[in-house]
Amino acid sequence: MKYIINIIIAFSFTIIYTIIQSIVFYFYKNILGLIISSIFMLIIIKLFLLIKEHRYLHEYIHIKKITKKELITSVFLSISCILLAFITSNIILKIFPEVISGAKKISNIIESNNLKVNILVVVITAPIIEELIYRLITFNILKKTFSIKISIIIQAIFFSLLHANLYQFGYTFVLGIILGILMAKTNNIILPILTHSLNNLISLLFSLNIIPTYIFLFLIIIGIIGLKLLYNLKYKKI
Repeated sequence: MKYIINIIIAFSFTIIYTIIQSIVFYFYKNILGLIISSIFMLIIIKLFLLIKEHRYLHEYIHIKKITKKELITSVFLSISCILLAFITSNIILKIFPEVISGAKKISNIIESNNLKVNILVVVITAPIIEELIYRLITFNILKKTFSIKISIIIQAIFFSLLHANLYQFGYTFVLGIILGILMAKTNNIILPILTHSLNNLISLLFSLNIIPTYIFLFLIIIGIIGLKLLYNLKYKKI
């Protein structure tokens, strides 16, 4: 019974975030809506940690405890995520060609905003809120009753469900797995946030043709190294 309860509690943050976004975006279908919904979600996260865990949010942020190896791994992993996203997205498009409409919708949204707005939304706000929800709150709730491996898989599924379309499901699931492993090994939420932000930034620059496509070949090497570095990271004791 406790397993089911913990899954429900963990998934409730996905539901709450979705509901908040739906309500706020009904009134503000712009950048203001994102900022308002993010502030509401941040308040909920802080209250949950304080009431349920008896800890403040800043207690989970360990900037000074980041090692050089962890930092390099985080940066390289952002490239690994892009490569895996490219592979999974193309597989999904070949199996389900009809989901191309989802890809075009995402592209149109990005192109409709200027670079500063995209950076604020895609590179800063979304990674921070999503990592706090999934790699901090959801993952910590799940690992109280499940093994680390099962907890990583479940939080990745919840993370991919947040994006609510088949085109994004594959690569957000893979991204969720990688970020979950990074969180499990380092126990430092800053690193998943950094990896997620860099991943989104590079993907954004590619989609806007700011980075030339021939650089992609060079990134393949970096991405492979990033996965190797993640594999070599040792688990930190909590």
